Amino acid sequence: SLNAAQCSCCSVALITAVRCIPNVEDSNDVKAIYAGTVDDWSSRKATKIHACVFDDLIQRMPSLASLILMEPLMTAARGAHSPFLKCESIKLLSALYKHDGTVGELTKEASSSIKGCSPKVAQTLRDALGDTGLQKAKHRDEVLIATKHFVNYAKGQDVGIVTDADLCGLQEALTTVGRSCKSAGMRQMCSQLSDAISAMPRQEKMKRSKPTKVPKSSKKQKKSKK
Repeated sequence: SLNAAQCSCCSVALITAVRCIPNVEDSNDVKAIYAGTVDDWSSRKATKIHACVFDDLIQRMPSLASLILMEPLMTAARGAHSPFLKCESIKLLSALYKHDGTVGELTKEASSSIKGCSPKVAQTLRDALGDTGLQKAKHRDEVLIATKHFVNYAKGQDVGIVTDADLCGLQEALTTVGRSCKSAGMRQMCSQLSDAISAMPRQEKMKRSKPTKVPKSSKKQKKSKK
């Protein structure tokens, strides 16, 4: 099987090929290839894929990664076949939030994709914090660090990108984890993240457009006299 160094070489070669595709961010084929690769990596015990395939894409082509990896990684974070791979999925997911677009790293479409997926990411992190399979300190700490990256990104936005319900759910999960942490440093992190969430703007609820009222017909025409 491929070792990490060999897989990294293959990953860079793949990215070089992907760069040659015109309008690659609009390519459904590239999206399908990476989505299938994430599924293989997270669900098959005998997979030859290493996480560097996705990490390299995030570091070298962050805009494309933001558009094609968000949904597959959220699925992997919930359903990967081992706690280790769940944590790796969450770590990769949080890496996407390190590119805030302030220095032109992300295209407008990629930035919109990240913001649009943020409510689902908050739910994914909340569920991971409560996942009984991720209660070992090393797994829980990885999820907390990922949550920190996510919260730092969200609180740096001019407007709210996560709903109040999702933020409250994440905050409640952090409070629960904080009570069970033996590490004073991690307890403090939970408390700081909870405080940061309290101060964050909320995503406004979409107002439902009122149905257009059909104007009542004018007075019924008088029946013509015989």
